[in-house]
Amino acid sequence: MKKQEKPTIIKLSERFDKQLLNILSQELDALKNTKNNIIKTLRPKSNDGLQVA
Repeated sequence: MKKQEKPTIIKLSERFDKQLLNILSQELDALKNTKNNIIKTLRPKSNDGLQVA
């Protein structure tokens, strides 16, 4: 008997899922970088003389 291949819909869905995960991963990395840059900008420098109690 001939082995039945996966339907086209399933193949397209798998490809879409991979693309979506890739996009979400890139967005998450961008958010992490932005957060780290904001924290770095707001963190007081050791020689500016300002301290928060």
